Amino acid sequence: MESIDLYFEKERYGRMMLRALGEKLPELRLSLSDRAEGAQLCFEGFPSVSEVTAAIDCLGPDSRSSSAQPADRRRCEVTLFCACLGGCGLTTVSTLYAMLLSRLQGRRVMLLSFGLFAPEGQGQLCYRLLSGRGDPASVIERKLMRDEYGVFRASGRLAFNSLRDLSEQEAAELFSRLAESGLFTDIVAELPAGCGFLGTVLSLAERAVLLDDYRRPESPEQLVFAEEFARMREGLSTAAFCPAYDGNAADMDIHGQLGTQIRRALMSGAGAANA
Repeated sequence: MESIDLYFEKERYGRMMLRALGEKLPELRLSLSDRAEGAQLCFEGFPSVSEVTAAIDCLGPDSRSSSAQPADRRRCEVTLFCACLGGCGLTTVSTLYAMLLSRLQGRRVMLLSFGLFAPEGQGQLCYRLLSGRGDPASVIERKLMRDEYGVFRASGRLAFNSLRDLSEQEAAELFSRLAESGLFTDIVAELPAGCGFLGTVLSLAERAVLLDDYRRPESPEQLVFAEEFARMREGLSTAAFCPAYDGNAADMDIHGQLGTQIRRALMSGAGAANA
């Protein structure tokens, strides 16, 4: 056999695999080309498919190298709930969505918040993961609890959310380490205006939902957020969602009015629909 081609849904997966295999097996002849549907990675010089498979398997979950990212990331889907304005139900809707995924679809879901305040355990988890201290899976299991709906979330008293101060590189690394742990099928994150890494996180997501209560963004921060979301949504599965419920009373029943809305509007098929 002279060559074999692999196709990647997103170009960055192909770049990661190209770099990882190039470092581990420098004798390979590798080339990456852009395609309309993603990227194509071409292997040359292998005598058999089994050798190709063995080379890729060595980059699997048991490897300590970050080169395992392309294979692992595709097993953990990221859904973002975004909002330009406060008070439109971002935390409530993202939490209910995570509960519905876990309870009704049997998914292993982690809930992540980039809001102004979050359980202090979330910041501790982030610090341990980014510092590289300990095995990511064991660190995550120690720092997260599983609620009555089966959703994994941080515990502790509410404190200022240190995740809002992450750099773009740190935010990308956090999502990669959570995905690489192999503990989750889904990461559901709430991302309000004020975070400086919206574009980075959107590039890692499979789908994004923009909560809209028909108020217009006014502050420069809100306008920048809205513009960046609009610019980055191409290629994402996106939806706009306006909760039709009393914003003064949080409805956290997955079978209640809001839970029913989310199930009908956002959970059909693979999740959020293009809108």
